[in-house]
Amino acid sequence: MGGCGGGRLASPSGSRPTPGWNWPTTPGATSSCSATTASPTSRSGPGGAFENRRSPAAWLNAPKDDGERQAQAAVAGLCETVEAAGDLPAARAVFYNQAHDGLHVLNAIVAERDREAAARLAEATNTVEIDLLYADQNPELKPHLTALLTAATDALSASGIQPPACAR
Repeated sequence: MGGCGGGRLASPSGSRPTPGWNWPTTPGATSSCSATTASPTSRSGPGGAFENRRSPAAWLNAPKDDGERQAQAAVAGLCETVEAAGDLPAARAVFYNQAHDGLHVLNAIVAERDREAAARLAEATNTVEIDLLYADQNPELKPHLTALLTAATDALSASGIQPPACAR
């Protein structure tokens, strides 16, 4: 027996490893258990402990309002994306770096309370993703970004989350 907890490690699904963990490759082998276990409140980079390599401990100890902060940050990122809409590469970078992932978090939050608002948000997000992918074929980016900002603000409101100042 060795590693963390002294036993054979198994993934939660039984066969596929969880990102962030070094799973044994040989059946019956143990792992050195070298997961990233930063405190959820520590900041090890732009996303802190919730960046790329997440440990189960970080998820279990996450602040309850972390999703709310991510959702608000996504909407603030959308405000910046709308401002950058005239410069496609800049708009694309801002959208994917500051808004995209948080919009999925917001969608998961709002889906628990208002399925229609979640559907509108998902549809608006998909439209903008397509616009950014095929921008040379579709000049409607700014109106679609504005519609996405409206859908995201409505989703925040439906979830009881205060929208950022730029979206009010």
